[in-house]
Amino acid sequence: MSSISPSQCNSQGGDQVDIDGIGFQLASAVSFGGVAALSFEVQSDQRIVAIVPPGNGVATAIVNAPGGSSDPLISASIAYF
Repeated sequence: MSSISPSQCNSQGGDQVDIDGIGFQLASAVSFGGVAALSFEVQSDQRIVAIVPPGNGVATAIVNAPGGSSDPLISASIAYF
């Protein structure tokens, strides 16, 4: 995973974010700070659109795919407000 946009989300959840990276085609799960995304759609091998769950603070997005879980990167984190 290389980036997430936007990088800020409402603490009540429900915001849509774009996750960019590679190897997403058969992704089986997306989570933010260990909490499952409300929903997600794999748009291509390089992009996922996800709906962020409620939360607070800073949460790192993780994508699970057949090749394993993505590495937690600061560039793939969201800040709740």
